[in-house]
Amino acid sequence: MAALSAYKYVKSVKGKASTNPGIVHGDGLFYMQLAPGKRAYLTYQLEGKEMRIISTFTPPEFRGRGIAASLMEAALRFAEEMGYKVVPVCDYAKHYMSKKGLLS
Repeated sequence: MAALSAYKYVKSVKGKASTNPGIVHGDGLFYMQLAPGKRAYLTYQLEGKEMRIISTFTPPEFRGRGIAASLMEAALRFAEEMGYKVVPVCDYAKHYMSKKGLLS
């Protein structure tokens, strides 16, 4: 019974993260409030017409749910809308952009 309840909870949270991520954009930061005191975030710096993605972080208990990918998508949309070239600095951003064919 406990395993079934845990499965249903994870499934419901995973679905919410992909359909309604609730991403907030601040100065140099995209973040998602996951639970009280728990945030996933992506940090960036703007330099001229470049948006440098510096780091991403997702708390361990929330990894594997596509949260970091949602943050990357939000950052990429922002960069496109504002006319910035995205330069991945952190390993996750490099991996994500390579996987999507966005690195030359």
